Amino acid sequence: MVKLGAIVLAGGRSSRMGQSKASLDWYGSTLLRRVVGIVGRATGGPVVVVRPAGRALPALPPGVEVVDDARAGEGPLQALAAGLSALEGRVGIAYASATDAPLLHPAFVQLVCDRLDAGYSAAVPEVDGPHPLAAAYRTDLAPVAAELVACGERSLRSLLDACRVRLLSDAGLRVADAELRSLWNLNESGDYRRARAEPLPRVFVETGDLTVRGASSRTIGASTLRQAAAAVGLELSRVIGVLNRDRGHDDPELP
Repeated sequence: MVKLGAIVLAGGRSSRMGQSKASLDWYGSTLLRRVVGIVGRATGGPVVVVRPAGRALPALPPGVEVVDDARAGEGPLQALAAGLSALEGRVGIAYASATDAPLLHPAFVQLVCDRLDAGYSAAVPEVDGPHPLAAAYRTDLAPVAAELVACGERSLRSLLDACRVRLLSDAGLRVADAELRSLWNLNESGDYRRARAEPLPRVFVETGDLTVRGASSRTIGASTLRQAAAAVGLELSRVIGVLNRDRGHDDPELP
């Protein structure tokens, strides 16, 4: 079975948004923290955040690796190349995401990675054009990406043109994300407001001793573990959240 990892491009300050997208608030967390948590859960492997060299980032969970893009400002290809290089030899496939995708769904990430069949180097959603920062790449593309950068290429399209790509259709992607909100990007303030106006994810919560009968349950809207605990009247400092029954969590910003 091919091991999976993830790359998140933190980018720089957005002139249209007036600040770094990575630090934008998302229900008491940040956009970067949310995306990192989602891709980490979906892939189960190492997560690399690529940032402009030296730029401060919002708090990240333990284990997330930060890689500096020494040539920041020269296009996303260079940043993706840095991320692929950091993961090459450790995982076979990396899901690549921009920071500004707060409605990204773990099932969408898993589906895109699963669609990267043998014989292809990338699996890229194509909905009103390709989405190379919502795509899965084989990490052995790292030297190809680096060579393109050395030749002066800046666009991710040049990498897609240099390898065999499986394009994923609208209908196939809706199996995992019916409204394709995973492909929403926040390029302007209006996009951010629209995303914040969307209903919170529906979360099924059980409280009490889950090893015995009698635990209470309800469905609530929550974007983070902190929100989920507050919605059912619990102090997170006194409990440990169990996500999908896999293990305990005490990070209040866990998506």
